[in-house]
Amino acid sequence: MKKSFVKTVCGIVLAGCMLASTGCSMPGASAKDSNDTGVVVEASDGELFSDTTLDAKQVMVMGKIYEIPFNYSKVSKQLTLREEMTEKFNVKVPARGFMSNVFLDVAGSEGSYITVKLQNTYTTDELPKLCNIAGIKLSADHCDNTVVSLPSGITLGSSAYQVTGCYGDPDKTIDEKGSFQYVYEKGDVTYTFYFLADGDGVQAIDIDYTGK
Repeated sequence: MKKSFVKTVCGIVLAGCMLASTGCSMPGASAKDSNDTGVVVEASDGELFSDTTLDAKQVMVMGKIYEIPFNYSKVSKQLTLREEMTEKFNVKVPARGFMSNVFLDVAGSEGSYITVKLQNTYTTDELPKLCNIAGIKLSADHCDNTVVSLPSGITLGSSAYQVTGCYGDPDKTIDEKGSFQYVYEKGDVTYTFYFLADGDGVQAIDIDYTGK
């Protein structure tokens, strides 16, 4: 009787171990993991793209993630002001105002640049280095796809299908001769993607913060 009881207990324990090991490798579990797109990419400082939509207002600039608007000083070593905007020439952004089309050269990459819109949140005129980046314009003609990217890895060269696959149908489509644009209105940020009709993916991206 005692031997029979021990055999029964051992059988139950063995069956439980087999079920546990099977459960760890169930196809359903691996499928769930493979479909988890909440985390897209990790930046060098440990920050994460935590959203695959544009609503997060996240942007990756030179390998680090920021939320628009963000202070220019955070990227001033990687993206340097053109000489005419430096303190030497005392160019200032109006109090509580904006300054558009400010050229930022990509450090270590001759001829590569983006343009930004600076926001001054102070009540006095301020030098650009004290202002926020409230808009970014980049073009495949002037920089590569490693300078700026968006959640889901969308950047210069991404296809129209990739853009709509990540962010859904645009709020507005603008068709022009030989080109078209996808426009997304996400709260106080507008995203515009520019394409050529004959392909080659995103040719330019315009990110514009319209808040205060």
